[in-house]
Amino acid sequence: MDHDAPPPLSRIDTVWKTYLRAFVFLLPPFAAWQFAYTFLFPRLQTIWGHAGLNGSKAEWLISFTETVMHSARLIIPGVIFGFLILEQYSAAWPRYRRKVIDLVILVFNACVLFELLALLTAALLAVPIIINPK
Repeated sequence: MDHDAPPPLSRIDTVWKTYLRAFVFLLPPFAAWQFAYTFLFPRLQTIWGHAGLNGSKAEWLISFTETVMHSARLIIPGVIFGFLILEQYSAAWPRYRRKVIDLVILVFNACVLFELLALLTAALLAVPIIINPK
């Protein structure tokens, strides 16, 4: 063994194994995000309007949630396209693939959790106003 050569990688996961693992870990938050986007968010907007909170100081919760939900439809395909480019043209990508994909999984899960918490907070602000009108 040449002493000047770098040590071999301890373990490079196969491409399909890494992406299958990512798919398994991203499926539950993606399903929750789709459910929130399709069913919960439109109902929350209705509740928010009935409570008369449009234009309130807490309106940023609804605006931010809506922006992130709509932007994610552009960001997700961009990330997938980026992975495809890295797979085709980067020789160093196999060394960093698992770590980068794990980071993407962590960020996506955190974003979904934050979005669901923002929806819950907005609902908890609006419901008491509807239940106890002045």
